[in-house]
Amino acid sequence: MNKPTQSLAGRIGYIELTPLLISEVQNTKLVFTRGGFPRSYLASSDAKSLKWRTMFVKTFLERDLAALGINATPELMRRLWMMLAHYHGNILSYSEIANSLQLSDSAVRKYVDILSYCFMIRLLQPWHEDIGKRQVKMPKLYIRDCGLLHVLLMVQDNMILNHPKLGAAWEGFALEQIISTYEYGAFYFWATHNQAEMDLVVICNGHSAGYDLRCG
Repeated sequence: MNKPTQSLAGRIGYIELTPLLISEVQNTKLVFTRGGFPRSYLASSDAKSLKWRTMFVKTFLERDLAALGINATPELMRRLWMMLAHYHGNILSYSEIANSLQLSDSAVRKYVDILSYCFMIRLLQPWHEDIGKRQVKMPKLYIRDCGLLHVLLMVQDNMILNHPKLGAAWEGFALEQIISTYEYGAFYFWATHNQAEMDLVVICNGHSAGYDLRCG
């Protein structure tokens, strides 16, 4: 709602409904290659699944963003979203994207925040410890549904199993599965410039846990 007539503070609750998780399906490989949107996962063929996701991306860019009051052309947002897919599992460089799209850094940050707000991407913020080493201070980016990631990378689903982005695709898939098991908590990654890294750091109930999500 762009202009609600009254505050709903204290009278509303939020539930984040994820795509299908591996705990909810029988075919883990299929939910990894097709993603977790029910109509994509349950499609009668890979071709129909891919077509559904392709149409989802088109509808989201051309109708849903406009309905939310987002003033950006569908073509610009498509180019941005496809470019972000190539950063999946990596540190996000706003300046590189801004230069490629001939936009300002502030405009790119605004559009990235929109995609994050719409649950299309996840920005994983860095965790800092006072250890006397140079630590990464920019966020890592993930496309939240692996099926949409494959569409944006223009990779047919089973081809991802032999694709250079397989490791990053699996990392994002595993990340979403783990985060979904926490009812609440704060989620980060940790890395230094000499390549020491923890893929996921979870802070919950005063305790911390670290996860290495590398494929294989």
